Amino acid sequence: MFDPIKPALGAIVLSLKETNLSKRAQSLRMVPPADLMETVRQKLKINKKQFLRCWEILIFLSLDSQDHKSMDNFRACIYDRMKGEILGSASGTNRKRLLQMPTSFNKEASFAVYWTQEIEDEDEQTVEQQPEDLKTQEQQLNELVDIQIEEIAGVAKNVTSRCKDKMTELVVQ
Repeated sequence: MFDPIKPALGAIVLSLKETNLSKRAQSLRMVPPADLMETVRQKLKINKKQFLRCWEILIFLSLDSQDHKSMDNFRACIYDRMKGEILGSASGTNRKRLLQMPTSFNKEASFAVYWTQEIEDEDEQTVEQQPEDLKTQEQQLNELVDIQIEEIAGVAKNVTSRCKDKMTELVVQ
């Protein structure tokens, strides 16, 4: 692991272990310092989104998968990130809307995100969402978070097995 990222990674992992995000007023962001992000991105020649996915995987690898509190906190952070990406951080005021769009490919997991038009009349700006729409939206978001966590866990497992293989090769030599 790169030495410069250890302190930032350690601080986030410690926060995930000690903080109770289920009783939070605002979300914990799992983002490294900007200067660190730029340095690593330049060395690895990857874009910001790729770096942030790698960062989440490093955090996942640093957590104890048996520690339910830290894993729940990790999931809450992923949930908040994805909600912000899909719906916006203040989903009630940013005019982004999620609409379920059944397709022949996957009827349950198909949706579209769209922006409502800005209109002077406040009553016409807001798209009314029924409680069942919000419930469906919440379910879809939770499904996407579960898929994202499965992908992170899969990559982490692959990285771990490759590291073990490399260590075995070094010991045998």
